[in-house]
Amino acid sequence: MKAGLRKKYSFIFCLTLCTFFISLFVAPGLGLSVSSEEVKEQIQKKKKQIDEQKEDLSRLSEKERRLCKEIDQIEQRVSRLEKEYSKQRSLYKNSQEEVKGLQQEAQDIEKVIKEKKQAIRILLDKLWRIYLRKTKLQLGSFSSWPELDLNLSWLSSLYTMLDKRIKALSQIREELEKNLVQQENIQENMQSQLNKLQSTKDQLLQEKLVYLDKINKLRTKRVVMEEQLAKIQETIKDLKYKLTIQQTHQFEKIKGYLPWPVKGKILFDYDLKAEPPREGIGFALQEQNPVRSISWGKVVYNDKLRGFGRVVIIYHGSQYYSLYAFLSESEVEIGRDVEKGETLGRAGYYPKSQGPGMYFELRCGQQPVDPGPWLRQDG
Repeated sequence: MKAGLRKKYSFIFCLTLCTFFISLFVAPGLGLSVSSEEVKEQIQKKKKQIDEQKEDLSRLSEKERRLCKEIDQIEQRVSRLEKEYSKQRSLYKNSQEEVKGLQQEAQDIEKVIKEKKQAIRILLDKLWRIYLRKTKLQLGSFSSWPELDLNLSWLSSLYTMLDKRIKALSQIREELEKNLVQQENIQENMQSQLNKLQSTKDQLLQEKLVYLDKINKLRTKRVVMEEQLAKIQETIKDLKYKLTIQQTHQFEKIKGYLPWPVKGKILFDYDLKAEPPREGIGFALQEQNPVRSISWGKVVYNDKLRGFGRVVIIYHGSQYYSLYAFLSESEVEIGRDVEKGETLGRAGYYPKSQGPGMYFELRCGQQPVDPGPWLRQDG
């Protein structure tokens, strides 16, 4: 508790010195060199840029939607082609099996025909020799010419019957060959269709790749434009901040517009009801993290302060001060004018974080002020 009181009295003593310094050196106004009309004109220009950027983003989004729709249509066509290709492929496979079967059947019939012809040739040769032998050597053995004529008719009938069988087999073979030719033609047509389907599919996939490339380029462009839009919006905030200062020259009028002094982990927030009371915000930071001024003002203190390490205090007018404690080093001198966001120093060792950190306070006179409502909610 005593340590806390010592810190408080040290700070009050420091503010007393700062007040004395201000009465001697700090000129009234703390204004900016740019006129209000110029700032208003800049704001209008930036707003116009925002409208133009939004229109461009809208056009890009619409173009991206159209490209996505076209890609969806391509994918649907590719899906239909794949189904048709699969169907044709199945039919082609069945046709191949049928052709193989017909070829085997034709080969079997050809083999049978050859065997039958060979058998008939052998049989006729033997019968003809027997017939000649009988007619030449045993002509008298025939009892009559009718009997001889009957034998000749029998041989003729046998030859005719065998010849009909051979012709029937040959006809079957010819029909098979015709069917085989038809099947081969069907196969060629089916193969041609398969090739066309595959070629069309490849073309569609190539078109899809082209559209995807266009979309990627559009998205990259949109990201860049969104970043530019964010920067323009940030610039407008800064210009409004400057305009408010120029129009009022009162620190309390820019409440809610102030940037945070650092970006890091908040160890504790402002709470006067805590034990002991917390009159500011404590941060845990990375080593050498930059500490920046929350607003325009004049450096009125830059030295070590008992219980706070190295301290920089900025006077903002209307009795408002901001304090940045536990700095490892400072980059400003007493009496120097600073702008919002200007680097004051680097984070040093902060006991509360047991490592790099920073303690920040906002005061009106000697009274602590809750920084929360003064700082921008977007960090």
